[in-house]
Amino acid sequence: MEVSLDINGKISNFTFKVDCIESEETLNKLIDAYLEIFSKIDQHLKHYSLTPSFKSIYLCFTILTPTEEISEERFFHYLTAYPSLLKKSKVFIENVINWMEINNIRLWQDAENPFAEAAAYSLALFDQENIDLYIRRLILCDMNHEVYQVEHISSLVEKYGFTENVIRLLAYRLGEVGGQFGWEQLDGYKTDLLAFFDENIELRNLFFEVAFNSIIKLHKGRPFYFEYIRILGEFIADQEIRKQWLVTQEKLIKDTFGENAVDMS
Repeated sequence: MEVSLDINGKISNFTFKVDCIESEETLNKLIDAYLEIFSKIDQHLKHYSLTPSFKSIYLCFTILTPTEEISEERFFHYLTAYPSLLKKSKVFIENVINWMEINNIRLWQDAENPFAEAAAYSLALFDQENIDLYIRRLILCDMNHEVYQVEHISSLVEKYGFTENVIRLLAYRLGEVGGQFGWEQLDGYKTDLLAFFDENIELRNLFFEVAFNSIIKLHKGRPFYFEYIRILGEFIADQEIRKQWLVTQEKLIKDTFGENAVDMS
């Protein structure tokens, strides 16, 4: 395996050249290299005087074979075939998430792809128990610049249905990972979710709890817009119960946010 680094302006381009991508030995070398490079990310940024622009840094990992470029999603899909490499892949994604949380900096693979977002999605597609890891990565994305997230989330819903893990993901879609298309995407599932919640009370309660808490976190330190709660209220089928619920929640919001509670209706 050949590893090279090119600094293009403020973009760090690490290129990994391999002969064959699918062998366990090569995959192990690659994920070890990912872990090693990222463990030294602070030294790397300092050495090359790379500072965030709008709280964002570009860190590009590119895998090349003699015939093609391997996408991040595909690479991490290959890793899932080997338990030891799957474990390393989770550690890598967790390291990325932890670094971003500590430093309050977004990492980008390129102008469209958040760094390690496709990796987290690939693991979630492999096993729904990894959806929580995917949610953590999404929360740290700039969801006001969505590209593939609608497609990714739809794929997870299609594969797993309304399981507990998927319900959590959809709930966050109304809050911290709402972004550009969260409300629109959830509106597409509204009819099915209302029918599902009618038969699955515990998961309905989970959806409302997670969504409400995520909406509160989204508005921490900023004006709170009641529209978020009203959108959530649309997932209560009974109009009278919905009306009573909204009165209670809006009072709670006013008590919590005071003058920062904004009613645009």
